[in-house]
Amino acid sequence: MGLPVEVNPLFLENQYAIQRSLRFRQGSSNNAYLSRTPASTTSGTKCTFSAWIKLGSLTSGTNNGTVIGAADNYYYFQYYNNSVYFGNSVYAINTAAIYRDFSSWYHVFFVVDTTLATTNDRTQIWVNGVRQAVGSFNTQPAQNATFTFLNSNQLYYIGARSSGNYFDGYLAEVNFIDGLALTPSSFGQYNEFGVWSPRKYGGSYGTNGFYLQFTDIALTSGSNAGLGKDFSGNTNYWTTNNISVTPGTTYDAMTDVPPPLTIQNVRAGNYATLNPLVNAGSTISNANLTITASTGYDVTGTQSPNYKCYFEMTIASSAANSSRIGMGDVSVYNPWVNNFNSVNGAFGVIAQTGKVYVNGVNTATYSTAAANDVVGFAFDPATGKFWYSVNGVWANSGDPDAGTGNVGTGTVGLTYVPVFAFFTSTSGSVNFGQRPFSYSPSSTNKNSTFYPINTNNLPSPTIPNGARVMAATTYAGTSSSNPVSNSSNNTLGTTFQPDFVWIKNRNYGAGTNHVLIDSVRGISNGLASNLTNGDFSTTGNFSSINPTGFTVAGTARDYNFLNDTFVGWQWLGGGTPTVNNTAGAGNVPTAGSVLINGANSTSALAGSIAATRLSANTPAGFSVVTYTGNGTSGATVGHGLGVAPSMILVKCRNSALNWCVYHASIGNTNFLILDTTAAASASSTAWNNTTPSSSFYTVGAGGLVNANTNTYVAYCFAPVAGYSAFGSYTGNNSADGPFVYLGFRPRFLMIKDTTSASAWWIGDSSRATYNVVAASLFPNTSGAESSVYNQCDFLSNGFKWRANNANSWPNNVSGNTYIYAAFAENPFRMALAR
Repeated sequence: MGLPVEVNPLFLENQYAIQRSLRFRQGSSNNAYLSRTPASTTSGTKCTFSAWIKLGSLTSGTNNGTVIGAADNYYYFQYYNNSVYFGNSVYAINTAAIYRDFSSWYHVFFVVDTTLATTNDRTQIWVNGVRQAVGSFNTQPAQNATFTFLNSNQLYYIGARSSGNYFDGYLAEVNFIDGLALTPSSFGQYNEFGVWSPRKYGGSYGTNGFYLQFTDIALTSGSNAGLGKDFSGNTNYWTTNNISVTPGTTYDAMTDVPPPLTIQNVRAGNYATLNPLVNAGSTISNANLTITASTGYDVTGTQSPNYKCYFEMTIASSAANSSRIGMGDVSVYNPWVNNFNSVNGAFGVIAQTGKVYVNGVNTATYSTAAANDVVGFAFDPATGKFWYSVNGVWANSGDPDAGTGNVGTGTVGLTYVPVFAFFTSTSGSVNFGQRPFSYSPSSTNKNSTFYPINTNNLPSPTIPNGARVMAATTYAGTSSSNPVSNSSNNTLGTTFQPDFVWIKNRNYGAGTNHVLIDSVRGISNGLASNLTNGDFSTTGNFSSINPTGFTVAGTARDYNFLNDTFVGWQWLGGGTPTVNNTAGAGNVPTAGSVLINGANSTSALAGSIAATRLSANTPAGFSVVTYTGNGTSGATVGHGLGVAPSMILVKCRNSALNWCVYHASIGNTNFLILDTTAAASASSTAWNNTTPSSSFYTVGAGGLVNANTNTYVAYCFAPVAGYSAFGSYTGNNSADGPFVYLGFRPRFLMIKDTTSASAWWIGDSSRATYNVVAASLFPNTSGAESSVYNQCDFLSNGFKWRANNANSWPNNVSGNTYIYAAFAENPFRMALAR
């Protein structure tokens, strides 16, 4: 299949793009691995290993797969209980962090240098350019100890150990440097968006060093050629074992590679796979491309393509009604409860019967498939049309490229992921394009406009680096003038001047409040999310908002007490409003101070209540607006976003009243209260039963949002693809908790149970720099940070709850509905696994 090449504006001239990876399949037999016996022994004090890794299936909840190793008395590198482990039977370290993100790539690096004086520096593990804290294993070699990493009398493996422990997943750009202790910067670098990216190593490899780039597509046995070829110049090649280059489901020479940020619509990229995090009972294997099922539950893919896409399912074994392929909306589709053919928000075909289902209804019947057949599926999200083929023949005489003969039409505008199901112990494999398709996604031999599913084909994001507009900055109190820079928020030291700052003391609870300050009300005015109080003075405690963050001062425990630890969440608005518009100009009813994207605006802020001051950042979907209530039901307030907000936080400034929260997932008839644990309540006095428009939101006559002559502030948020998301999920009271697809790697996550009374919850990637994210703060209380309950993984494409209700309260009660607000580090298009 030919694909057009579109130059992407994010192209980085100096970036190194990896072209190939090798799949390692773990199973009951025919485990895939490479092997080699070194020609000479490596004994010394230094060595370096670097590889890009994408994880495959977990085995019984853990992944003890070995990346490189031999017998126990030689050093080996493997995954151990989801951590990274390096060592042997005597010396060993592992990471405190755990790694179970299957949707993108990790760069894993270890180095040995026994000459170092500091004991804990002699063996080190780095992931994505960051040195990892050690976990339960930390036994270091003596200074200047000589170790044997490679021995000429020992068979070595990549993808296994002599005792088994086969690796399941993908490896790319594997480098071993014999006799040198290097740093990760020899193999990677931060690109302009703050993402650790591949860098080609150009130095010496030493005698036993090797470099595997997997671009020679052939099997290797007895010569320096094929997939085991050594590109270092040393001819230290590796023999392939149970590796396949025969087209079909066992083909292992993949174009699934770390996200390169170069050009769109090309073969190489981070591809979708089956998602073990959304799996209610099926067995996923072969690096997450094969399903074997004994239940009727579905498995989803890891990516949501918002472009024309094509993928395939090969049926290995078949029974009546047993294999299904289609798409499901991530916001409503729950594989633990529903099958795609019985729920609204999903569509597809049952292969054995040819029955097409749309939103739970059988709408048509076409071609059938059986064991060993390949079912192709094409989807156009712009029109909702979908097609399927059996062994390359399109049902209903379809032509996806022409847009004709579609077998059904789904709802436009939803966030769909591929969905598969196999029943009654049947099985099959999927292909999103990481290996050659069996058939073309076209009814003819012409080039198709339907693309494989990989992150390179996602559109260029509006906000490629979330650090430019949102920060979660940790700092220590000094009890004196204390400038806090949000440069520590990210790898590049990117800074911005925030318009909204939310501060909380982390280590001291009772009596310390959340403090919310914005440039619209002015920095001398604070509000507390856990109190009903109106504006209070911050003078002497909050000194300024700066181009790089903010400055706190004084000894108050809420802001800056000596040696207390704090977090400051920050958002970039449109700037501090300073220029008054002319009364009535641009449909602004009275004089107001309005900044939109940093510019004075006289554009229509359609609303019956004038915004007294407003600051809006429309690309980031955020605005702050102040207004005076008029006590009239149906009054409207302009928000300046240009699109409808999905979440609004409103607080009365001059009276002791609760915070009122609108969230699109609970609708316009309900509201939440930020300063209490209350579940969602129904009342027209909040939002007048009216959904916000692209220009304004509507309020009732209730005092929380619109009492006559009371003054208010509203923080308004709209979703931005790849940067922010506002949705809901349903709890399941399981350690295998809900996975929520965001389309980005989160930096900040706020959650509230809407069904039952429970605390609001905030987690972020600055207080919890690796998984599990357990550092919890609660906007409705003054409580200190807690790590007792909430167990959540932040991932490259969303988040996943990892504990049942007893250990994850209040965020995973079975059957309860939870709303969330999430903001990104980076879009999924460029995010690495976490």
